[in-house]
Amino acid sequence: MATHWDPTAGHTFEHAPVVRWIFARGNDALTCEVDPRSEGAGYDVCVVPHWDVRAAVVERANTTLAALRRHAEIARALREAGWSVARRF
Repeated sequence: MATHWDPTAGHTFEHAPVVRWIFARGNDALTCEVDPRSEGAGYDVCVVPHWDVRAAVVERANTTLAALRRHAEIARALREAGWSVARRF
């Protein structure tokens, strides 16, 4: 979840992901999620392997529909590769 400080308001607020799925295969887990961009324009589609978060992949999407379509494509590919959805948010 991204946290953003708003200097005009003097406080922080959190951006909840549009969708977040955690996938599992064997002892491995990864997260695939769609987050609103903190700059307010578009979305980040993120795939984060829990065993190496530095290997995360982030793609930008300009619209909600494009971001959700990309999430669905990634989820389908992961399921075809033997991953299963462990949790949905």
